[in-house]
Amino acid sequence: MQGFTLIIWLAPIIILVAGLIVLRTVARQWAAVKLAGAGSASISEDAGDLDGLSEDERLRYRRMLRRELDAEEGLDGRLSKEGV
Repeated sequence: MQGFTLIIWLAPIIILVAGLIVLRTVARQWAAVKLAGAGSASISEDAGDLDGLSEDERLRYRRMLRRELDAEEGLDGRLSKEGV
C-alpha cells in the first residue's frame, strides 16, 4: 500500500484516535469544573454574622431582600408582603 490507498486506510484510525483524545480531555475538564463548583455552592462562613443583629435590623434586611428579589422577578413589590 502506498500513496492515496495508504491515506484511505490510515485516516479513519487517526481520526478515531484524535477524537478519543479530544473526548478524554473535554471529559476531564468538565469533571474538574464540576468538582470545583461543588464547593462554591455551600453556605459561606459569613452567614453566621446575622446572629448579632437586632430584630429591627433583621426585618429591614428581609424587606430589602424581598424588594430586590421582586424587582429581579419583575414584580416590583406588587405581590410582596411588607412583614415578610
